Amino acid sequence: MTSAVVVGSGPNGLTAAAALSREGVEVTVLEAEPTIGGACRSDELRGTVVDRFSTGHPLAFASPALRDVGLDIDWGTAELDVAHPVTDDRGGPVGTLADVPDCGPAVMAAFFGPLPELPLHPAEAVRWGPRFMLPASATAAALGRVGGAVFAGVAAHGMVPQHLPMTSSLGYLLSGVRPWPVPLGGSQAISDGLARIVESHGGTIRTGERVTALPDADIVMLDTGVPAARELLGDRAPGWLRRRARRWRFGPAAFKVDLVLDGGIPWARDELRRSAFVHLGGTAAEIAEKERMVNRGRMPGRPVMILSQQYLADPSRCAGTMVPVSMYVHCPNGFPGDLTENVLAEVERHAPGLRERVVESRSVGPAGIEATNANLVGGDIAAGAAIPSQLVRRPTLFAPYRLTDGVYLCSASAAPGPGVHGMVGWHAAKAALRAL
Repeated sequence: MTSAVVVGSGPNGLTAAAALSREGVEVTVLEAEPTIGGACRSDELRGTVVDRFSTGHPLAFASPALRDVGLDIDWGTAELDVAHPVTDDRGGPVGTLADVPDCGPAVMAAFFGPLPELPLHPAEAVRWGPRFMLPASATAAALGRVGGAVFAGVAAHGMVPQHLPMTSSLGYLLSGVRPWPVPLGGSQAISDGLARIVESHGGTIRTGERVTALPDADIVMLDTGVPAARELLGDRAPGWLRRRARRWRFGPAAFKVDLVLDGGIPWARDELRRSAFVHLGGTAAEIAEKERMVNRGRMPGRPVMILSQQYLADPSRCAGTMVPVSMYVHCPNGFPGDLTENVLAEVERHAPGLRERVVESRSVGPAGIEATNANLVGGDIAAGAAIPSQLVRRPTLFAPYRLTDGVYLCSASAAPGPGVHGMVGWHAAKAALRAL
């Protein structure tokens, strides 16, 4: 029987393991941390369920890869998916996904593959491809004040300078998933659901086992960053990978704050009380400038924030009147400071009395993020800057998954890039199966 070892149990590693095990491959998944999931994990805080890293999963809901491997979990929705106050003025406009173009979920399947391959939906690729190539700032300017702010906030999930070409792509992709559902029970449900598929087909998952040398198997899948993959390969690393690892650029970081509040956030505006996700950052121009700053290593006074109140779509995350809320702001890679006060102050501009409701808080900066997930170097939750040059060549244009004979890269550092969607692992597994 063909054997495979998957190093790392993030959503891409688990998707690769599920795809291989369903084809009769004997799969072993090795995870360094005590729990599986990589950047898709949950834990408890004061009895509430809190997502440790990624908090929004529209791409997982729409993912062709996760559907193909048979992920079967329950999802919930809130009354509103995304709300974006354009100004601090309590009477000012609040935008939603209704204010931006809806390209539809088929676009994800059209574009979420290796770039040299023909898209799965050619008509959608032809229709939307030119728009994907635009800078997000150009698209935002064309959508007007409210729609532009919403689009810029959605595109900011990519943490890239919005004046660069191709940065509209993530804004369109995320906006094309409607609704933005929430996995019931926390993001851990995605990882646990994939693990059940692996184990139901005879696969094995071992935690607390850090890999320091390349495993011996017919297929080795590395759910790691590019530099880490190069280290594991050692003398087997091809010259192109050695060069790529030296030049690999990590992007901005996240500073995350988790809160448990008695009764939720006291938002001044009704739309913010009803939305599972709230983007704070101001107008499109202000968001673009802040993203430019963090990519240049400078910390804005009022950074872009992505706030998640998933309990509105999943009340099971609450403990009585205690509700969990997670938020993160963008900061320079490796930023050493404590941004907790900046975060609370920014939310309190829109929700006076916030601090009076805080029962518990937990903050983790770039160093803490990396310490609990080695792929997120310097707190970069994208596992490598998602700038155009590293999206097209992630890590290389042709055959982006095969590193050398029998060894494949299946992490967010490979095409099509970051996000909880499993598409990288799915494509890498298919590449490995074709080569058998």
